[in-house]
Amino acid sequence: MKPVILAEKPSQAKAYSDAFTTYKRDGYIEINPCPIFPQGAYLTWGVGHLVELKEPHAYNHSCETLDTRQPAYFARTL
Repeated sequence: MKPVILAEKPSQAKAYSDAFTTYKRDGYIEINPCPIFPQGAYLTWGVGHLVELKEPHAYNHSCETLDTRQPAYFARTL
């Protein structure tokens, strides 16, 4: 099975594909078989943000107001 590589944006996918022998398709790039991808691979991209963090107060209600006397807030591992 060929892996699918998801780049954040089209220019990033283009930069990745420059390292391989490829064939441009409609909406994705096909990477030809090579030592890194013996069966080849598919390279595609998103448009816009793929991942977005919640606002700090969604993790901890104490962050609802800014208190400059407190050190920066770091989220705990969930």
